[in-house]
Amino acid sequence: MALLDQSGNFDALKMGVQMTLNELQKAFDTTHIKEINPQPGDKLDPHQHQAMQTVVSEQEPNTIVSVMKKATPLSDRVLRPAMVVVAKKRRLKAPLDKVYQA
Repeated sequence: MALLDQSGNFDALKMGVQMTLNELQKAFDTTHIKEINPQPGDKLDPHQHQAMQTVVSEQEPNTIVSVMKKATPLSDRVLRPAMVVVAKKRRLKAPLDKVYQA
């Protein structure tokens, strides 16, 4: 419908989208659905976070580097864990004289 409207009245479209967003937010508030947005540097919590990738970083290992998707809890349960990128420690290469052979 919005694509068929040739009037150029985008303020009405914007107001309609804002009203829909407000109603959705009210529904989330009444059902106690919130958003958990972990911050970079937070410790990885397997009950709230899902590690999607690990990257070598200057941060402490097992801390969040970036967030791909926020978590969604319902009351005390996590409906969808936050999808995060986690820091890992740089592995040191083994010296050549310590290479094991089978």
